Amino acid sequence: MLKQVYYYKDKKSDEILDGFGLFVTGAGRFRLVSLNEKYTDYPARPNYQLLYIKSGICHYNCGGVEGVAHKGSVIIWPENVRKQWHWHLKDDPDVYWVQFNGNDAKRLLEDLGILDCLVMPLQQSNNYIEFFEKMMSELKFRQTNYCELCETLLKELLLTVSRDFEAFKNRKKPLPPEIIRSVQYMEDHCAEEIYLETLANLNFIGKSWLIRQFKRHLGMSPMQYLNDLRIKNASKLLQDGVDINTATRLSGFSDRLYFSKVFKEKTGVSPGKYKKLHSV
Repeated sequence: MLKQVYYYKDKKSDEILDGFGLFVTGAGRFRLVSLNEKYTDYPARPNYQLLYIKSGICHYNCGGVEGVAHKGSVIIWPENVRKQWHWHLKDDPDVYWVQFNGNDAKRLLEDLGILDCLVMPLQQSNNYIEFFEKMMSELKFRQTNYCELCETLLKELLLTVSRDFEAFKNRKKPLPPEIIRSVQYMEDHCAEEIYLETLANLNFIGKSWLIRQFKRHLGMSPMQYLNDLRIKNASKLLQDGVDINTATRLSGFSDRLYFSKVFKEKTGVSPGKYKKLHSV
């Protein structure tokens, strides 16, 4: 027996609605319950597909190249490529997936450094499951702005995958004390003015060396990390019902226009739209 659930925006079409650079066309989950094995073979289509292997082992063939992906891995299947997978009941496969396309899809995957990473081993995380479940729910009930919310959820998922994959690659490389000290300072003083010079002086090192260390170990500059931290905090505040002006101030931004610009760059939507989409 194969147990699966899935929802599509339009099961027969890969068409992108106007105004969407990143568009979710379908999402779902499948598990083998009693069927001994399952072969999946889909023809090439103009969309990407991301699989999160919650449990089990995936045997795949991509363009004639065979491989294996294990529990806790993410597979990003390229567009216009035949999809072939093989699952065994003894491995207890449980897999979540999302299918997407859009004019910005390739650029976003490239910017995140995961465009050419077919299989990415990550830490086991229930955070991924939450993204998929929410997208499936939105596609099922199709309430107001469900396409926009799916777009936001997908972008957050891709950002999380990129970050966790980078962390996995560097898991055996302990963070140097200057990064640990700087990150802790930023978390403790996020709502205050923080300057690169302050972080450098805190560690008794030069600003250039601190920037190089951040980029080497975290893939971004200290100020980029700070902005990410502030946007993450602002997102939580908006979800909790805090007004935009207060969220701007409490997350460490002194200018609302700049905050709105950075927020949209990071999340794909304006603070007002994000607050509306996540309001209860």
